Amino acid sequence: MTDDLNTEAEGTEASQISAEAATAMLEELRAEAGAVVHAINNPLTVITGNAQFLMEVARTEQTDSPIVGPIEDINAATQQLSDALARLSALRERIASALGKDDRIDDG
Repeated sequence: MTDDLNTEAEGTEASQISAEAATAMLEELRAEAGAVVHAINNPLTVITGNAQFLMEVARTEQTDSPIVGPIEDINAATQQLSDALARLSALRERIASALGKDDRIDDG
């Protein structure tokens, strides 16, 4: 009987440690996702703004400018990246919710 209680206690302790490890891993993933979103979003904003500026310059200079196509490609690629960042941000928010955190307040 004592062996059964010890085995059960060890199993409960292992589950608790495993749950704590999983929580720590989720917290680390949440923090890293936030860092990645921030690290990519800042230069992406610069690229998007400059591409929009170049498109305006190309359109005012001449309507058949050879750079319009490549600028449109840049705009499409930045939109794809922006969409991917939105999905990563949503994942971060779901993780925060599962951890009982409010990511709008808790940034760490």
